[in-house]
Amino acid sequence: MKTTQIALLGTILASLLPSASFAASAPYKGPTAEQAVVLYKPCEKLTENQQKERCKSRQLTKWYNDNPRLPKNAMDLYNRLDVGGNQLRARLQQERKDAYAEDAKTRKTYSQWEPEDNHNTQKAPYLNDLRQQRLDCMYEAPGRARSRCFDQLKAASVRTMRESWKLRNTVPE
Repeated sequence: MKTTQIALLGTILASLLPSASFAASAPYKGPTAEQAVVLYKPCEKLTENQQKERCKSRQLTKWYNDNPRLPKNAMDLYNRLDVGGNQLRARLQQERKDAYAEDAKTRKTYSQWEPEDNHNTQKAPYLNDLRQQRLDCMYEAPGRARSRCFDQLKAASVRTMRESWKLRNTVPE
């Protein structure tokens, strides 16, 4: 029973892992035909077949190690594929750091800040009354009476806010 569960779990995990896509999108395909001609040129003058194969193997290893674009191990391959989005995160961090540095150039300190007085910074005059009315509703008995008080207060406050908004946003003639 235990082995079948482990086998089932293994097959599920294997199907979930995109290992086939790793192999399909792996950047290593070996040297091209033109590169191979140049690469194996020192091996042409060797006569024994075994020495030729060893020479070709050495040349291929040297080419592979000298090529900086090719991954050297599995972790390099995974990093290159960016399966977890690590490079994306690093790029985003760098972009945010650059944006922060750009903002820091134009940012004002508190002593340079000048307060504005407009409708966005002013407190609406009816808010203190609304808060007091909510407290008055709390003196009602819990249950339906208190709920009705809050409902009526909500309807009245919405009306007041709409009227206030209309007054602030009308164009003078």
